[in-house]
Amino acid sequence: VRALRASELQLAGHDLICLAVPARALPAVMAAHGERLPRRAGVLVLSKGLVPPLGTLASAFVSERCAARAVATLGGPSHAAEVLENGASVVLATLARGFARQLADVLRAAGLDVSISTDVTGVELAGCAKNAAALAAAAAAIAGPNVAGAAAGKVFAEVDALARRRGGHPETFAGLAGVGDLVATVGSSSSRNRRAGELLAQGVPGAEICQALGHSAEAVDSVPLLASVAREERVDAPALDGLAALVEGRIAPERWTATITDPAWLRRKGTVRAA
Repeated sequence: VRALRASELQLAGHDLICLAVPARALPAVMAAHGERLPRRAGVLVLSKGLVPPLGTLASAFVSERCAARAVATLGGPSHAAEVLENGASVVLATLARGFARQLADVLRAAGLDVSISTDVTGVELAGCAKNAAALAAAAAAIAGPNVAGAAAGKVFAEVDALARRRGGHPETFAGLAGVGDLVATVGSSSSRNRRAGELLAQGVPGAEICQALGHSAEAVDSVPLLASVAREERVDAPALDGLAALVEGRIAPERWTATITDPAWLRRKGTVRAA
């Protein structure tokens, strides 16, 4: 399907605009359309990743580049095909209470179970955490389920610590937007991030994974950004550092799995910088 030019996309008359693009595409999307988003509209950001090059939260990136009246983000286990067949429970996060009520009514009318949260930072980083943890689990599965579980748990906990450092609420990671979404992603055979982890374990370079999959896997882009942001925030994150090294091709899969139960290995070898 031919991509629409900015001039062909009619936005002025809409009350709700959904941005369903990978986080790495948001700079181009907002450069093309940000100034054209009407003030009357609310924006729902569906990206589950950080925006390069600084690792900015997607909703914050969008808010800074448009005059829309409100911006919200969506979390929770909501794989598209399953939503259509069996419904879903989702978390709607925004600081705009009026927009939250209006959008929740729309989503409920579509058959979704909706919880409302003001913890935008927690919900967005929980989405990043579940993708990164699913990637880690699949990449570590070559070493057995114990190592895969340890990889997922450690990565998830480190992003949780980052979220708390930035004001996120612990209950967000323990609920639908965190653990609930993680279980859905790890257990889904159609999960792009799970498949990306399997390709990493097979030695496919991180830079080639999107081409191999035929679409984007958010964790491949977000993990190096998460590791960088964790260092800036002085959050100790050896599992994230190691996973970033794997994605960037600085460590082989079998070496990375060895670090999961021995996090000091990376630092002894000087493979990645300590936080």
